[in-house]
Amino acid sequence: MSNYSQWVDDVLLVWRAGRVASLMGPPGIGKSSQVDTLHRLYWGARAAEMPLETVMLSLSDPTDLVGILTVDEKSGETVRLPPGWVKRIVKAGGGTVFFDEATLGTPATWTAMLRVLLEKHAGDVKLPDAVRFVLASNPVEMTNAGNAFPPAGANRVTHFTVESPEPAEWGDWKQAHAAECGDEFDRKAATIIAAFVYRKGMAYLLNVPTTEEKRAEAWASPRSVHAACDILAAGYRDGSIHSPTGAERVERAIAGTVGAGWASNFATFLKEADIPDPREVLLGREEVNFNVNRPDRARPIAVACANEAVKGPARDKPERAALVEAAWGVLLQAADIGLADTIESAATLLNNWRQKEGGGTTAVGPKTPNEFKALREVFKHLSLVAAKK
Repeated sequence: MSNYSQWVDDVLLVWRAGRVASLMGPPGIGKSSQVDTLHRLYWGARAAEMPLETVMLSLSDPTDLVGILTVDEKSGETVRLPPGWVKRIVKAGGGTVFFDEATLGTPATWTAMLRVLLEKHAGDVKLPDAVRFVLASNPVEMTNAGNAFPPAGANRVTHFTVESPEPAEWGDWKQAHAAECGDEFDRKAATIIAAFVYRKGMAYLLNVPTTEEKRAEAWASPRSVHAACDILAAGYRDGSIHSPTGAERVERAIAGTVGAGWASNFATFLKEADIPDPREVLLGREEVNFNVNRPDRARPIAVACANEAVKGPARDKPERAALVEAAWGVLLQAADIGLADTIESAATLLNNWRQKEGGGTTAVGPKTPNEFKALREVFKHLSLVAAKK
């Protein structure tokens, strides 16, 4: 499974059936972060009030699942005091329990967890029927002290193999994340690193070392490349990237995050990247010169312009619509020179905006010239791809 949205949708189906999902995949590809997405999608409008509890099995013993044995002072009976996560789930009437690093749980911890998963009992406490469980693990061969799932547990959960996103898919996500959660420096860093990873290929997004010693050092994964983006953004934010000494400092920090070879190649790429400011492009103050031989550069630029148009600042709806139309113009430039395949995700973003919010604006109608022409080129490309298959 190579697509985030696919396995997220699959897990949601399993949850709707009331079953337990288990995610297995390499470290650093976003399994844990996507659990938050699962939680929000499954619970919908109730997500904020329903707890999302994370239990690290690598750090847990059986009492973290079944409670601490004690004596009730009033009755004199032996009881178990439930863990905090159990109390919060019961109080809310449901929620999501995320058992992380499942293959690092001890056999005793797994035994305790089985009753939680299968009977929804945590010690003396019955959990609400509405609780949903998900497990996440790295393959045993990629952990220092991992244990395979015991047969009794393995046969009672639905297993999903989660692979790293492709470089283009990850770049689209990273740029969207920066547009929603970051500032102009985050957006700039995300666009440049998305272009770099797209150009260099999968080894620059996920390259898990084969030995424990090397896995204890810096190496590339979606998680560490995400961190490299933050470092680059910090270099832009404080201006240090613009001096030789500062640029070297940024390179050293990135090397310590994703590896020296990655950082050295990126430093060379950065000097030649020529990534324009998307807002300046949309306002007509900077030009984009696409090159048919550089689709790796065209895609992130198109995505950056689309994100800036629909998520960047705008005074009112007509101005927003004008920015969106300008973004369609950028996409059309790429399509006109034979890069229609690189603008599909950006076109989807703009088209979704129009369908949800932009139709019928006073500044730009629901089918504008640039939009119509750009979409025509995208659909033409998709039709040709489908015909070849």
